Amino acid sequence: MGLDISYTQADWNFFGAYSYTIIGDEVIVENNVTSQNTYALTLGAGYYFVQIYMNSSYNLSSSIYRDEESNYKTLFHFMGF
Repeated sequence: MGLDISYTQADWNFFGAYSYTIIGDEVIVENNVTSQNTYALTLGAGYYFVQIYMNSSYNLSSSIYRDEESNYKTLFHFMGF
């Protein structure tokens, strides 16, 4: 399940998303690592130039594996025509 939002004001676009994934089982894989439900959060902003759109976003997500480092972080930049 998830939720996406976007708001545009003049040439600016602000957006965000949240998703939650229910794994539904307690599978034990190698080295006694068990699974868990996961989530992801994205926040970002974009700007519309004359014919170019540019944005930057930040993503935080969790691992499906309970005993591993559970948070992953990403900074993403995009430019398109």
